[in-house]
Amino acid sequence: MPALLAAIAVPSVLAPVDNRVEVTVVTIPYLVAGVVTPVTGLFVERFMIVWTVGLAVFFGLRWWLGAM
Repeated sequence: MPALLAAIAVPSVLAPVDNRVEVTVVTIPYLVAGVVTPVTGLFVERFMIVWTVGLAVFFGLRWWLGAM
């Protein structure tokens, strides 16, 4: 099951725009939120908290970087 979820999530984190893997201002929120969310899950057992932290990081970075 974890391998299936990784196979679904990793391509959308690494190549969210035009199916190309590159690190730009647009892709940084995807990469950072994609790392912060599972790390948060290691320390917090409640799914909604982990989900909220991941979304907050993603949208916070998009706002901060001006990509919104």
